[in-house]
Amino acid sequence: MEKNKRLIIIVIAGIVITIILGIISDWKYYGLTDVFTIKEEEKKMFKEIQPQIREPKKPNLIIENVFITPKEPKVSDIIGIVAKIKNIGEQDIDEFKIKFRDQDSWGATKTTFIKGDLYRYVKVELKALDVHIGEHNLKVEIDTKKQVDEENEEDNVFETAFQVLPN
Repeated sequence: MEKNKRLIIIVIAGIVITIILGIISDWKYYGLTDVFTIKEEEKKMFKEIQPQIREPKKPNLIIENVFITPKEPKVSDIIGIVAKIKNIGEQDIDEFKIKFRDQDSWGATKTTFIKGDLYRYVKVELKALDVHIGEHNLKVEIDTKKQVDEENEEDNVFETAFQVLPN
């Protein structure tokens, strides 16, 4: 009786292996392990599933904050201006320019990059001289020449004011 059970198990295992090898050979026959073409009459053998294709959102640069240090800059101070920039889009931007300027064109420009949905801090340093004493209307502008195809081109400017005091 014990020999018969072993024989039955061996026969069943052989059948299972044969079925599996048959399926694998069918896959190879139909090209399922490689690139293949399905004939119209063969389509009924497969379940067709269409992927949901979604275009990634274009990049979109915004300036979230601007930090100025020292809080009350004086003549001969090095003024640090930091812009916190975010790409609220999904696509990376390989290169873009950030312009920091006041009403008299005192400022600097930087070039940087940013990944999709990430932040980038960009810093410039300006030396305050006697000619800079007074109120400054600072404009921070990104992608000034519209080289980046953005979701919204209208949100690329941040304006604030600061004052340079005499020494």
